Amino acid sequence: MTDGRHDALLDRLPPEATAVLIVEPEAVARNYARFAAQAPHAETGAVVKANGYGLGTADVVRALARAGCKTFFVATPGEAHRVRQANPTATIYVLDGLLLRTESYLGENGARPVLASYAEAAEWATYCTRLARRLPAAIQLDTGMHRLGMSEADVKRLAASPDILHAFKLTLILSQLARADLIGDAKNTEQRQRFETLARKLPKAPWSLAAASGLFLDQGFHYDLARPGMPLYGGIPCPAGAALVEPVGFLYARILQVHEAAAGETAGYGGQRRFDKPMRLATLAIGYADGYGRSLSDSGTDDGAVAHIGDYPAPVAGRISMDLTTIDVGAVPPELVRRGGFACMMGDKTTVDDLATKAGTIPYEILTRIGPRVRRVVA
Repeated sequence: MTDGRHDALLDRLPPEATAVLIVEPEAVARNYARFAAQAPHAETGAVVKANGYGLGTADVVRALARAGCKTFFVATPGEAHRVRQANPTATIYVLDGLLLRTESYLGENGARPVLASYAEAAEWATYCTRLARRLPAAIQLDTGMHRLGMSEADVKRLAASPDILHAFKLTLILSQLARADLIGDAKNTEQRQRFETLARKLPKAPWSLAAASGLFLDQGFHYDLARPGMPLYGGIPCPAGAALVEPVGFLYARILQVHEAAAGETAGYGGQRRFDKPMRLATLAIGYADGYGRSLSDSGTDDGAVAHIGDYPAPVAGRISMDLTTIDVGAVPPELVRRGGFACMMGDKTTVDDLATKAGTIPYEILTRIGPRVRRVVA
């Protein structure tokens, strides 16, 4: 049925489970340790936003904490709440900044906003003054991404507003590199220089510029805190980091039917794939509603993604639909292909990066789009 790695877990699934994502938290911890070793003189935090990149916030946070991670980055206040539930002692930064009227929510969860404008800094200062407490916060600088971050004008205005800066405790200054995966790219040096120029105008605090790919740039980019994300979950951030990453999430789909197709027949909507010989096919309970997208289809002229049953490849045949995917099991021993069994859609043979390449996207999107119908199980 599979290569045996997860057979016991799959056998224990209830029969109504059509697809499952098996998560190996200890692989997250091992990936973290390898990437932390790239910046031995800096603290290494972890980005756990988007439900731990689709793998489950609580499980990955606990695994990372066991590995020594103390600082966690999320996108939204709600995500901060879930991290706090999983780890009462975590330092949590909210990358989306200070949303309007969320001061109390962040304060109650002990979360630190990453302030991205003068207005946000003023609002956080007002909240701290009202409580008569200098609560911690970070400041994000826009060094050339033009997403979130304080402009040079904002920084100068804030630097000239000691009443605001003294009202809260500045615990981190950060920015984001736009081309960190391209070692030697001039944009990285430009952003680093701009980051230092702006950061020096603010009160002294730890600096953070390197995310995952930034760890493979010159050590001067590491500063005080690195914050990897994707490689912790099995995705390769840049070629230099490929050897350090092991898979974390294994996506399986249940076999609903095994059947034959004659030469000249077609598979899937549109009939794009026409068979030039008799075929043995299996239909799986997974489709684009589960995050296994149409871009992984076999179009008839472009091969589809490859699933595996045991060690045997079983490529997608025809167009993927909302709930169903058909695979070619002609190369799989018949005794391994049975109704109720499972095919592995993503894991150590077809990796998340393989799927991303096939889909013309990035591994971040593949993992975070795995849908709610897919049952999460911890190995």
